[in-house]
Amino acid sequence: MTTLAQISCRAAAGTPSPASTGVFILDAVSDILWANRAGERLLGNGRPFVLIERELRGADEPASRALRSAIASASESGSEAGAPPSLLWLPDGRSKLAVRLHAAANLNGLCEALPSARLALVAWNPWETPHLDGHVLRDLFRLTPREAELALALAFGSNPRQAAAELQISTETARTYLRRIFRKTGVSRRADLVRLVVSNCRPLP
Repeated sequence: MTTLAQISCRAAAGTPSPASTGVFILDAVSDILWANRAGERLLGNGRPFVLIERELRGADEPASRALRSAIASASESGSEAGAPPSLLWLPDGRSKLAVRLHAAANLNGLCEALPSARLALVAWNPWETPHLDGHVLRDLFRLTPREAELALALAFGSNPRQAAAELQISTETARTYLRRIFRKTGVSRRADLVRLVVSNCRPLP
């Protein structure tokens, strides 16, 4: 039988540093059924998430509202086979925490291991990961913080419309940022930008 640790690794696949990525398995009312060690480190006062009577919430009310909305949306789309995971950004001190939500039905073995599971929530800080550092990206190409966030969102697989929703900006603003990013980085296609981000925004030695 597939273990929860193995399922956690699958859920975190594709994040810049899977070993340091938090994974939470949630039921239908957002109660935590299981969390990996990296996830446990994200819980508590002064951290991105808090646990209130077993329910996972954001560190403040705006973050909690954004999280509840994303969980509801992911739960609805989860009934569709192969529905893609959703992504949002939550405040985490001076930066942003990337949060990806997978419907349990789309993670092989999860429903068998935990029948009451509805979602897997995957969380990581792209600014602090040892593999993908947004601060380096800003320094290399003189991007503003928001431009760097958009570039990272695109690198994680979002299209401009999805990235705009994740960053809570208008699609037109996202397009404006993207034009500036193209100008600053010297590329003209999103595919080239993603390759540039992945190959260049690693921490300097």
